[in-house]
Amino acid sequence: MTGTGATVIVAVALLAACTSDDDSGSTPSGADEVAGVGLDTTTTAVGEPEPVGTEPADVVPYVEELLDRYDEVLGEIVADPAVARDRDDPLVGEFLGLFEPGSDFAEGSLDGWADMADEGVSYEPGAGDPGVNETNLEGPPTAVGEDEVGFGHCTVQHYVTYVDGEETDRVDRRLLPGNGWVVRVDGHWLLRELTTPPGLHGCLTGSGVGG
Repeated sequence: MTGTGATVIVAVALLAACTSDDDSGSTPSGADEVAGVGLDTTTTAVGEPEPVGTEPADVVPYVEELLDRYDEVLGEIVADPAVARDRDDPLVGEFLGLFEPGSDFAEGSLDGWADMADEGVSYEPGAGDPGVNETNLEGPPTAVGEDEVGFGHCTVQHYVTYVDGEETDRVDRRLLPGNGWVVRVDGHWLLRELTTPPGLHGCLTGSGVGG
């Protein structure tokens, strides 16, 4: 991805609150790598309690679902980043619902996307690509405690950058490694943040699929 911005949304994030190095350096400052999809906050408060983090392998399906939804929602937002300005928009609510309440990462991502909109920047998947962002677990997760689990991730990005409706850049396959954390809130797992060190590219597996 291109641009300089808020905080690298997990290499897995492509255009929101993340930081990344652009090969061409042509993307406006608001367009950093991000990732994302949202979960309705009302959904997280119902249902059976989810497994504790002391057995992190049991948490993997919940992390994978969160990351899949994150990628979906992220793709919708970066296609029309102006929606990030409206905290009452259902898409924004879905995105925020993927994260623990008050997440600085989630809020920073939305702020970064709003800046993108101000600069006329948007992203679409390349031809034949499933989405601009695919975030996959890389390696086994690690227990931090009963209510927190850390994990490695690899974000695979495929996107076309537009500025004021004109194509300015195209990325067919970029691998971005990083780390993420989920926390158990009221018995349900939510994302805390996704990070990717600036300038770091490539994944341990080389394929974006966790080992």
